[in-house]
Amino acid sequence: MDRVAPPASAVTDFAGWLPIRLFVDGGTLWVDWCYRGDTRFTAPFFQDDVQRLLRAPFNMAYRRYTPISDLVNWAETATRGSHHAPLKVLIAHASRCGSTLLSQMLAHQPTHVVMSEPPLLDTLVGIRARLPEVTHAQHLTWLRALVFALGQTPANETHLVIKLDAWHVLQHELLRAAFPEVPWLFIYRDPIEIAVSQLEQRASYMVPGMVTAMSAQTPTADAIAMGADSYIATVLGKIFSAGASVCSGTGAQPLNYAALPQAVWGKLRPLLGLDDDAVTATALRATATRDAKAPSLTFAADTERKQRKATASLRAAVLMHCQGSYNHLLQLSRTSQ
Repeated sequence: MDRVAPPASAVTDFAGWLPIRLFVDGGTLWVDWCYRGDTRFTAPFFQDDVQRLLRAPFNMAYRRYTPISDLVNWAETATRGSHHAPLKVLIAHASRCGSTLLSQMLAHQPTHVVMSEPPLLDTLVGIRARLPEVTHAQHLTWLRALVFALGQTPANETHLVIKLDAWHVLQHELLRAAFPEVPWLFIYRDPIEIAVSQLEQRASYMVPGMVTAMSAQTPTADAIAMGADSYIATVLGKIFSAGASVCSGTGAQPLNYAALPQAVWGKLRPLLGLDDDAVTATALRATATRDAKAPSLTFAADTERKQRKATASLRAAVLMHCQGSYNHLLQLSRTSQ
């Protein structure tokens, strides 16, 4: 539902400020900002860090709201330099396959700014469904301006990494057009194990009707009629197919869950912009021992449990929708080693 915008901020310098939400009001896309200052983002997800920022006294007392044109104007005129990190890599994934582990390993490196599944990117990727008058060129400009704002560097970091949500790979042509020089990584694992995880706790795009872009692909009524096993397998099939297309057609790097975490300080080190030294490797290994989504806990492998829990009907649905693309990704991974 569209929200009523508060009065617009009159200040148009956003250094130190972070866009935390996008919303539509009166046919205009608005930006909700909060002050970030020198706070680094190290939580598993963007929203975790935002909630911490919003508890700061300053942000509780003062916020800024602007039309997106103000963000674009600032991004186009702001001086590039030591307080901005260019986008190094886009991390796409099939969900529940180690992408949060990777983003956590990078987030704890002093050289990296990591934005992990920022919800405002969901809004912007699908904005033309709500504002059809927005042109393709304007859409790309908005995406670039948002990424510029996300790339501000509290401690002079040198690389920005954005971890996409899993369904964003379906919009890879749009994102490629916006950032044609930026490499991609696509992380995946056995789709049976992903499907079991999604049945246990569904992501929003796995719930019929929750994500507009997914509803456009499968009408809500049809999705509900399919049943949970078939719908989850269908969505995973689309994600795996898009991931295989990105890897085979545009040179994205496929990464099998089984190669984590060693691949991060191994073959992926140049792609991710990681230094080749003992201190970096030690820090990466230390982060990899923790549960990515609950860093206070130690990581525990769950592959065998998920394989045991998969029912015959789920296996049949996943085989039908995912197996071909999964096999293709396995082959691409072998040839890229």
